[in-house]
Amino acid sequence: EFHGKTPEQIVCGNGGADVIFRTVRAVSPSHALIPVPAFSEYAAALAEIGCRVTYWKMPFPYQLDETILKALECGSYDFLALCNPNNPTGTGIAPELLERILCLAAEKHIFVLLDECFCDMAETEPGIRSMLPCLEQYPHVLVLKSLTKLYAIPGLRLGYGLCADTELVEKIRQTGQPWPVNTLAAEAACAVLNDKAYQMQFREFLQQARPDLQRGLTRLGFQVWDSHANFLFFR
Repeated sequence: EFHGKTPEQIVCGNGGADVIFRTVRAVSPSHALIPVPAFSEYAAALAEIGCRVTYWKMPFPYQLDETILKALECGSYDFLALCNPNNPTGTGIAPELLERILCLAAEKHIFVLLDECFCDMAETEPGIRSMLPCLEQYPHVLVLKSLTKLYAIPGLRLGYGLCADTELVEKIRQTGQPWPVNTLAAEAACAVLNDKAYQMQFREFLQQARPDLQRGLTRLGFQVWDSHANFLFFR
C-alpha cells in the first residue's frame, strides 16, 4: 500500500544485505559490473556464487557519468549493481543518465540491482529520483529498499526488494533461509511506514544538520563531498 505495488512484486528480507545475497543467488549472473567506491556487500554476494566481478572506477569526484554507458556497451556483463544515492559517497545518479543506463541494460540483457536504501532521505533533492513509479517499464530491475536507515532501526533488520518480474520475486523468496523476517520487525515496519509525521520531521532535520556538519568539517580542513544521504564522505 505504501508504494502502490502488489505483494507479488515485493520480497522481504533480514535487512537489505539479505535481499542482496538472495537476489544474486536467484539471478545467478556470470559477470557483474560494480561502479566503485561501493557498498561491499554487492561484491561479497557475487563472490559467494563464483561470479566474475569487474570494478568500474567512477570518475572523480566519484560520480557516475556517461562513460559507464561505453563500459556496458563493450563488456560482456549480465549483472549491474547501482546505488542511488551512492554508498559511501552520497552522490546521486542524474535521472536522465539512470534511464539511459536502465534502457541499455534491457537491450544487453543485463539485470540491474538498483539500491535505493538511502533514496527516501533524498525526496527533496532535485538530482535524485526513485525508479519505483516506473518499475513496470523495467522488469529487469530490482529496486532495493531498507527501513533500517530512515527510521534508525538497524538492529531489527528489515529490507525488501521490488521487481515487476513476479516470477523472479518468487524465485528470490525461495532462496536463503525460510522465515527471514521476524515478527517484531514486521510489526515495526507497519508502524514506521504509517508515521508520516516522523518522516517529515526527519527530512527537515537532515536538511539542516547535514550542511551544518559539512561546513564544520570543511572549516577543519577536510575535503567534503556533497551528499544526498544521511552521511558525508570526506577526505
